[in-house]
Amino acid sequence: MAVLIALLLPLLLGVAALGVDMSVFYYNWAQMHSAADAAVLAGASAPPGNPSQAISNATAYAQTNGIKTIEIVSTLVNNSNQAVTIQLSRNVPFYFGKMLGLMQSPIVVTATSTLECAGSAVNILPVGIDSQTTYSYGQTVTLMQGNGHGCGEHGLGPGNWGALALGGNGANNFSNNVTNGYSCRVHVGDCVDTEPGKMTGPVRSSFDNRIQCGASRYPSASCSNHTLDDPRAVTVPICDFTGANGKSSVAVKGFAVLWPQGVDDDLGIQATFIQQVSPGSTPSSAGCGYGAYEAVLTN
Repeated sequence: MAVLIALLLPLLLGVAALGVDMSVFYYNWAQMHSAADAAVLAGASAPPGNPSQAISNATAYAQTNGIKTIEIVSTLVNNSNQAVTIQLSRNVPFYFGKMLGLMQSPIVVTATSTLECAGSAVNILPVGIDSQTTYSYGQTVTLMQGNGHGCGEHGLGPGNWGALALGGNGANNFSNNVTNGYSCRVHVGDCVDTEPGKMTGPVRSSFDNRIQCGASRYPSASCSNHTLDDPRAVTVPICDFTGANGKSSVAVKGFAVLWPQGVDDDLGIQATFIQQVSPGSTPSSAGCGYGAYEAVLTN
């Protein structure tokens, strides 16, 4: 037995040593993989039209998660600004493997995040945007604009200004949904009720409160440079108002993101049409690209 143990001991020690080194390699790989995933998700959360911000975000998140600058091989945004890829590399030393002449080995990790259209969203603004109207990013649009006697602007029917009755009816419910966002999830394909009437006081006060809240929390933010939790970056449903007349049910076709700037004298809300990730949304590869996105890991 003593002879047998003496013969097997080097093999047993070698297996144990290999196990220790492999554990060290796996630990580093897992840390780098997690950091890469977080980095590309953060990068994709930047506005799609701002690739330099996407790269900056991805680099910062990688470093926050334990990656050294020298370990970041590349951070790239694709030509359509819809995907962010990062590659990391780290030389990990062998400990017991040195007895076999093994000094170190590189671990290379790559992660990619792409933007998919939002298929559902939460905390949305109770104001619909007409799906029959063409919009462009950076364009200033006017919400809650129409008339009560004939076909309103942007395809809205008689009695409708774009307000939606989400989770209930009435001015108080509408005002609360503007201030805090409608908390329940709304999906593409859902039908939602319209809220006829202008609701003069609640419209002005609730939008003013939300805009002022954002300006107070983030005084230097703008529609092109802001954090995802800025109250002024609002997700709105794109609705088909065809045939809407007074109290009606309209279909949700997609979601957009707007940046309200203020309420004019006619109670129209001036807002900028922007692109960005909609916090809390779920992706849909078959959704329409209205500007609200969700970042998805693809590798």
